[in-house]
Amino acid sequence: MKIVSNIHQDFVMTHLRSQLEHLSAVLKVIEDQGEFDVDYMYEALKEIETNIRQIRKLCENP
Repeated sequence: MKIVSNIHQDFVMTHLRSQLEHLSAVLKVIEDQGEFDVDYMYEALKEIETNIRQIRKLCENP
């Protein structure tokens, strides 16, 4: 088990919250519209996935 500094932990938590907020916003758009733009959803999910992957890599190499 790797131990990380408080600064590193805060950084990861902040960025995870940011991605959660972004994902919630995408979900809200889909729910509110009933129908949704597939291209918008694809690009938003792709961006979120990329950002989460970067957070994961940061956790692998603190």
